Amino acid sequence: MFFGMLSMRSLGKYILRVKFSSRLTTCATTRTLSTCVKSTIFCSFNSLHLSGIMTGGGYTECKRYHAASDHKLKWGKWGITKGDTISLTDLLFTHNRNYLVKNNHQHVKAEQLEGKVVGIYFLPLSAKNPKHSLWHTALLKDVYDDLRPVNNFEIILVACNDLDDDNFGAQIPVHPSLETDSHKVFHDLFSCMPWTAIPFSDVTSRKHVQRSFGVSEEHVFQPNLYIVDQTGMVLQCCSWSWDILEYYGSLGYPFSDKRLKFLRTEDYLATQQPCLKTLLGFPQRDYVISNNGDKIPIHTFEDKVVALYFYHPDFPDSRTEKLKLVYEEFKIKNVFEVVLVYIYEPRYRKQWRSEKLFWKSEESFWEKFKNMPWLALPFKDMCYKKLMRVFEFQCDYSPRLVIFGPHADYIEPFGFRMLHKYGIGGYPFTRKKAAELETEKIKELRWEMLWDPNTVFRRNDGSQVPFSLLSGKKVMLVLESFNNLLNVDDGSKEVMSIIEFLTKLKERYFRKKGTDDEFEVIRILVNNTESSVSKHLVGDMPWLVSPGSKLMHELDSSYFWYGRSTYDVLLFHIPIFAFSADGKLVRKTMYPTFEASEFPFYAGSLEDETLCQLITCWGLDYSNFRYNGRIYT
Repeated sequence: MFFGMLSMRSLGKYILRVKFSSRLTTCATTRTLSTCVKSTIFCSFNSLHLSGIMTGGGYTECKRYHAASDHKLKWGKWGITKGDTISLTDLLFTHNRNYLVKNNHQHVKAEQLEGKVVGIYFLPLSAKNPKHSLWHTALLKDVYDDLRPVNNFEIILVACNDLDDDNFGAQIPVHPSLETDSHKVFHDLFSCMPWTAIPFSDVTSRKHVQRSFGVSEEHVFQPNLYIVDQTGMVLQCCSWSWDILEYYGSLGYPFSDKRLKFLRTEDYLATQQPCLKTLLGFPQRDYVISNNGDKIPIHTFEDKVVALYFYHPDFPDSRTEKLKLVYEEFKIKNVFEVVLVYIYEPRYRKQWRSEKLFWKSEESFWEKFKNMPWLALPFKDMCYKKLMRVFEFQCDYSPRLVIFGPHADYIEPFGFRMLHKYGIGGYPFTRKKAAELETEKIKELRWEMLWDPNTVFRRNDGSQVPFSLLSGKKVMLVLESFNNLLNVDDGSKEVMSIIEFLTKLKERYFRKKGTDDEFEVIRILVNNTESSVSKHLVGDMPWLVSPGSKLMHELDSSYFWYGRSTYDVLLFHIPIFAFSADGKLVRKTMYPTFEASEFPFYAGSLEDETLCQLITCWGLDYSNFRYNGRIYT
């Protein structure tokens, strides 16, 4: 079970607030929002929903077990689990051994664990790769070091899967280049750990603890962690424990459901009423820092446009350099600020198999920050994990820029896309401003700009129509290409949308034929390919057809599709361009709908529809950061 299974849904509506006048149409749902004054779109924002962790699988009964009282006790099919109450003294200590060990040979007695939350760390000495546990150990050490000053948390290492164990050795072949001496592997791993362990020599105790927790000798190839509170109740277990540590860190202590529920509520409130003061600060710290160590109160820049720069040092600094140029442009006007959020965790979980895996140090933070002209959240600040949760940073930690309007009046998660496309001209970096700029570019497009005067169109019956005969007519261009990947009968949302549009377009075409509102349709076959869907629906229509390779050169993807490639757009959509009788562009959309009876069948303005497309294309929330496996930021 992975943390990715947790639902990141519906914790707020405030992330994007776009104010504008007149009519607005939501393209994805074909509804038109009309208003006489200003209207506001509230776009939903994902945040963390931990119902799976909160309920803990539904355990309501608390059972108390004493391992020493009944050596034949069965812990159920899966052993000790969440909600059970155990005696750590009986389980971890024996009559012959009343201590645990540390890597400096110091002994830790049972009474030294009293009043502490304890993590029982099952670490397999894997025959495949004895370094595979680096990520888990590093994560655990990060939390352990944070809590060490208050001395309320202890880890107990239990080594599993001895490489020289006959039962285990028969399971997996050991690569000749890997160490096969279990004691040496244990010593190498434990020497880097600041916590305690059951002595490696006490094989009987280690295996007894494994069996008690249901940690199978045959199948334990990943580290397991069980968290037990001061009373002996198991609070969290297995993969949930790692997820909690990763997403909450030491702030999750004591890692109980009650504490996690409290943090979840804080996250919820932060997204319901977002403001920089609550996202970047807390009662004990109401400031951020400059690169010379000065403390800058958060309230001094809340009235500016503020960009949170989530930065990982393993990535190239190209975006940093571009951001510096923008920052310097606004420095004189004093209307723009940047706050660095330094990501100190390893870039990829894949690095857990790498010797180079390490958490970034405070020295590395200052080394990078001293060359940046803006402000920063203090290194490993307690607000850091909250920001990572609220803005859904996972896995690769690629640099992102989240822009806040003055007093958090709006929040734009695609800050780098804004800067890349519009530069300082995109200020204040709202989607309404982006829609205005996009409209400025496309409204100058005219029908005659797309074609050579000698162009000849053809119909399916073989007849030809020269470009000159279309002068003074209303024309709709329909772009088709890679929809061959879609099947008419697959019932997908994309196919149903295409079928609905083409079906209505056929009906409108025949209804308007011979009237003052008559229009012509030109199917643009990109790469000279006719899609299976449109061929099935409109292959017999008397519409004009034209190759699209040359035209697509004119309709540059970065110019028309808001940062998405032509391939992505044409994969599941049929974009349209509508021109009036005087050759002026009156409609452009990749989500065509019918919301008016007159050509071009849209009730709003060109800017309104552009704004709707930006919202739909860029995403209402963070679930749309990925499209076709790529990240667009």
